[in-house]
Parts: sequence; structure tokens; C-alpha cells
Amino acid sequence: SAQQRWHLHRRVGEAIETLHPVDLEGYLDHLAYHFSEAAALGELDRAIEYSRQAGNRAASQLGYDEAIRHYRRALELAQADQHPAPKRFDLLLALGDARWWAGHVCQSSETFRAAAFLARQFKDPHRLAEAALRVGEVGYGGAYVQAWSYDPVRDEILREALAALSDAEPPLKVRVRARLATAQ
Repeated sequence: SAQQRWHLHRRVGEAIETLHPVDLEGYLDHLAYHFSEAAALGELDRAIEYSRQAGNRAASQLGYDEAIRHYRRALELAQADQHPAPKRFDLLLALGDARWWAGHVCQSSETFRAAAFLARQFKDPHRLAEAALRVGEVGYGGAYVQAWSYDPVRDEILREALAALSDAEPPLKVRVRARLATAQ
């Protein structure tokens, strides 16, 4: 039955944690999978955290499509359980970055817009600025490069981020101003 499967997945995940308590890195994919399958038993936090870690590991090894899969799973679980908005924002940003590095430019821009919308909702100017700096970007050579076409949504998000940032964050404010100046 489904209930038995969930319990088996949890037991497998717990066994991996028990057998490899010091070095779980090589088992993150398995842990993310098994605890995600056991999420119905209250293993959401572990499932989200292991999926996030597996995504980070995959991205660090240039496995961006695999990272996308892990971040999407973590985000779906976090949204289903209504996890705090900052945690969901961080997952959205990681997903957007992975999509961007994988060459899924349109999807990454949509993801960054969703992250900006979420940052707006919980009124976090720093996170809003981080998302705004990525909206509508295309990549080459390991750096975000601004798309040359005018994007009114990007312009609006950048303006909103600039207005929300305090003078206590000068480097971020300068980056937003610079991006806004070249966006028109």
C-alpha cells in the first residue's frame, strides 16, 4: 500500500543517515528521493533540505538539469506545506540560477520574476533587489549580462527594488542603479 511504501522510503533514508553520518554528500540524491517519497509521513523538512543540498551539489558539479530537478522538487514540497516565504524565495532563486546556467533563459527569467513577486509580498528589499538584478538576463562566459531589449517588467521591478533599498546597503543599491541606468 502507499502507506507501507512511505514507511519503507523513510526507513531507507534513515538507514543511509545512520550508516553515513559524517559524509552524506555522496548520498544526497538518494536521501532527497527517499524523504520526498516519505513526505506524507511528516518528512517534509528533511525532504526539502536534502533536495536543496542535492541541487546545490549538482549545480557545483555543472549538472544543471539535475539541479533543476532537485530544486523543483524542494520548491513543490515547500509550496505544498506553505513553508516560510524566505525559504521559498531562496529555492526560487537557486532554481532560476540553475535554469539560467542550463541555458533555459526564458524559464529562468520567469522564475526570477516569481521570486521578485514573492519578495514583494513579504517586503524584503534585499531579496527583491537580488531577483530584480536577474530578471530578463541572458548569459555568457560565467556572468549575467543584460538583454539588450527594453523590458518594462524588469524596469518596474528594478525601480521598486531601488526605492525599497536603504542606504545601509550601498553595494547592492549601486548595482541596481547601474542596471536600471543601462536598462532604458
